[in-house]
Amino acid sequence: MRKARSKGCRALPTFRDWAAAQTEEIQSVELQRTYLRNPLAPGPGVCAVCRSTAGAGYTVCFPCGQHRQAAQGLLADAVAPIAYAIKRTQHAHSLAVYKATPPSAQAKRSLSSLAVMFIAFHWECLTGAAGGPFTHLVTVPSTRSRPGPHPLESMVAERVGLPALRPIANPAHPAEDRGFRTDRFCCPAPFRRGAGSC
Repeated sequence: MRKARSKGCRALPTFRDWAAAQTEEIQSVELQRTYLRNPLAPGPGVCAVCRSTAGAGYTVCFPCGQHRQAAQGLLADAVAPIAYAIKRTQHAHSLAVYKATPPSAQAKRSLSSLAVMFIAFHWECLTGAAGGPFTHLVTVPSTRSRPGPHPLESMVAERVGLPALRPIANPAHPAEDRGFRTDRFCCPAPFRRGAGSC
């Protein structure tokens, strides 16, 4: 008899204990280990932010360096990559189809298990890097005005017991614009800091 899949958990100090008891979730992540690739540690040749390739003598890659110059101090306090999404591999495919139309249910289940287990087992490290407990989860919205909540709300936010913020893409910037903009996305007014209005 298969253990029923847990609908969610609460972000409490017992989160790791909860995660360790989720047999089906752990099995899902174990199956993904055949194609997941852990990010390299920051160091020579490895970007300290995204863990991509950094040029000789540089601590960050070219795109992350550009972001630092343009960000005016508005960058994430910490970045914790889970796995590399290498082109033409299963993980890269899952990241593409979980929000496709229609979405892949299998990809959503796999990525949900991976994200929730990662957060659970690294909870203390993540909150320590953030300087305190998490209060909200926020996702990066589609720049092409995809309707409805971001899939990660149900895949991750609801499962870890954190309320989700719903930023919107600033229509002042074209959807295909990939340059760094401090006002590229706008959060709800009570949480807005330093960004322009949409």
